[in-house]
Amino acid sequence: MLRRLRQPLYLWGLARKLNMGLGSTASLLKAYYFGRRPALQKLVKDSVVVTLPEWGKLPLRVNGYDHKLMSQTFLRQDYKIEAKNVHRILDLGANVGMATLYLHRLFPDAKFECVEASPRNWGMLKRTVELNQIPARIFEAAIGAEEGKIDLYLSANPDCNSVVPGQEPDTQVVSVPLISVP
Repeated sequence: MLRRLRQPLYLWGLARKLNMGLGSTASLLKAYYFGRRPALQKLVKDSVVVTLPEWGKLPLRVNGYDHKLMSQTFLRQDYKIEAKNVHRILDLGANVGMATLYLHRLFPDAKFECVEASPRNWGMLKRTVELNQIPARIFEAAIGAEEGKIDLYLSANPDCNSVVPGQEPDTQVVSVPLISVP
């Protein structure tokens, strides 16, 4: 019984620490639980939006992974840096825009260049930028020394995409643009 309660209690605690309201807490729980059960995924949209009072609106995919990114970014504050006069931020591997949102709150006058290779993340990244009115240009590409195309191996875990072939049997391969640093 205690094992079954561990994850909901963790998510509830995460929501409380981030001062999320009841509606956003329910959306977080829904994104996690529906995302981990393929039969239930058909019953909900592919994403939910939660409100983090200190940070802004954050779209989360209905999966079992985004809550970990949210915890690392906004609770542990893995991207916390102290700097002055920041005018431009280059977010390489922008994913769904959590670091972009975080850094936008730290440096509200900065303009962002967000580069994301995975087509699975592009829509969510755009949505994060739009919901929070972040001044950003989004590049749907991977970064490299030379411009061209590169194969991207998409994992079931959205944090584990790579240009190096993986060992997962269900890996999907897509060709994405390769650009040099904008």
